Amino acid sequence: MATYDRAKSKVSEKKLAEFIMSDLREDLTLVPGIGPKTEEQLNDAGINTSFALVGKFLMCRKEGDNKQATCDRFVQFLAELKIGGFRSGITTCILDKISTLMPALFEEDEDDE
Repeated sequence: MATYDRAKSKVSEKKLAEFIMSDLREDLTLVPGIGPKTEEQLNDAGINTSFALVGKFLMCRKEGDNKQATCDRFVQFLAELKIGGFRSGITTCILDKISTLMPALFEEDEDDE
């Protein structure tokens, strides 16, 4: 089973910061780590927009989940699509974007830190 490891992200801190600070747009390739091949793999799974990708991430969250459990499910989803080297980077980008937009989503994790 694939698991999430933030340290494996190949997305630069600069690109991550730019993504987090910018408005979320429809185009999947604006998510760092998603190029044409990954976009096609996501499209084949019915994920055609960045909004749908965020929705899929949110669907991976179960009641009472912490960040790790949710991210593990999302990485497993990406692995099942045969998305390779950028799984952790894509997950990091979506996690950090959602955490900015919805800070209460994982507030229990913040209490543990």
